[in-house]
Amino acid sequence: MSLASLLYLSAGTMPSPVANEIQTVKMAQAFSHEVAHFELILSGNLRSLLGLEPDFNQRFRDWYGIITPFAITRIPALTWRTPFPFPPGAYSPRKYLRWAVAYCRRQNPTVVYTRTPYLVQPLLAAGLRVVLEFHEPLTLQAATWFKHRQLLGVVTLAPELRSQYQSLGLDPDQVYIAPSGVDLSPFQIPISPLEARQRLRLPPHQPIALYAGSLYDHKGIPTILAAAAQVPNCQFILVGGQGNEVERVRSQAQQRRLTNLHLIGYQTQGEIPLHLLAADVLLLPTSAQWFLASTTSPLKLFEYMAAQRPIIASNLPNIATVLRDGENGRLIPPDDPTALALAIEDSLANPDRSQAMALQAVQDVQAYSWQRRAEGILAFIEAQLTL
Repeated sequence: MSLASLLYLSAGTMPSPVANEIQTVKMAQAFSHEVAHFELILSGNLRSLLGLEPDFNQRFRDWYGIITPFAITRIPALTWRTPFPFPPGAYSPRKYLRWAVAYCRRQNPTVVYTRTPYLVQPLLAAGLRVVLEFHEPLTLQAATWFKHRQLLGVVTLAPELRSQYQSLGLDPDQVYIAPSGVDLSPFQIPISPLEARQRLRLPPHQPIALYAGSLYDHKGIPTILAAAAQVPNCQFILVGGQGNEVERVRSQAQQRRLTNLHLIGYQTQGEIPLHLLAADVLLLPTSAQWFLASTTSPLKLFEYMAAQRPIIASNLPNIATVLRDGENGRLIPPDDPTALALAIEDSLANPDRSQAMALQAVQDVQAYSWQRRAEGILAFIEAQLTL
């Protein structure tokens, strides 16, 4: 069978710089290719209801780098204007949640898909079939959902999370494990690292080690700063972060007197590929101190692989299911600046070997496209509907 209709109910705080909402949009694009009737549901406002924001869809597509447009429904639950983008940590208004669930009920789709746990109970109470995607441990409250016959299942990233859900009473057959993915097409542009640097006004001939993502400590930013002090001949470029994050890291770099670390700030999803293509080596030094370290499946890992640049990443359990040390990347002990510095120096000193690993990574990442991920999830949903 194939799904007649699927509504993807977001938390309403879109667009935003948050990575999980980037994934939501990429999966929405992929789902829309496979489902007869698909809608991504967002919050809207009175202006959108009156048709006074005709450029919203285009701005939304530009923000997320959407290639194939799909149906977006905006629930006019806000006042005159909607933030663009929503700030990190923004919460959906209660009115949006209530009206969005009512909209789903009127539409009566085959299934409602969401990444927002607090939407599960009202959706089930409305008599709708629900699939939750979640990447963290769930609370005891979830045990009540697991007994509901309309909860078709949970999509997550790692076996460790499946075990936690199972401990709360979820049937393991109702869990589908799907690593993150990547939109491959933006990386298939014929451009050399030198051309990418010229466009971005980056140093044309100095080696560049680049990190793209949030600037929280648990992402390994302190490790990068300490490594930068050990490899002064290399330029360290950090792409991402909001205003306060950027200023905090800039202050830390100044305290260390680092002259080879540069902060670019937040870039939209469509701007990321060019930055990755400008690098000599890409960094993913996630800290083992993070409570999600063992289950993380970072979007940037798959984007790094698609960029066909050498990768140095923390040797964490779920990352190591994708990267194989010495074959398609380098795995180093997390929270170890010296190990990171030595791996960067080795990558730069052995370009042929590094490029061979990068070539293997781009071959391996073909199996991790958003489209393949969507197809696997939809097959899981269809199987649950037949039970």
